[in-house]
Amino acid sequence: MEGLEQTLTVHKLKIPGLLRGTLSNTNPIESAIGTAINVTGRIKNWQSGNQVLRWISSGFILAKEKFKTIKGYKQILFLIDALNNKKSAELSQVG
Repeated sequence: MEGLEQTLTVHKLKIPGLLRGTLSNTNPIESAIGTAINVTGRIKNWQSGNQVLRWISSGFILAKEKFKTIKGYKQILFLIDALNNKKSAELSQVG
């Protein structure tokens, strides 16, 4: 059930092929969170909220370096068009 709503949204927007698979998968964010946890895992005495943000940010920056190119990135224009069309449709229903 994890990620079901996002998967259905990608399906409703009719995102094609590889990009659909990439956007339907939670592995990238889970990997980034895992890296942030590893970076902050040994800290026992947090001094402030700002310190937490700095360390978590460092973890995500480290995770970013491990990311590869998004599979299906050439189809990103389909996603942009679909989102713009959905936004236009929602605005026309409101107004």
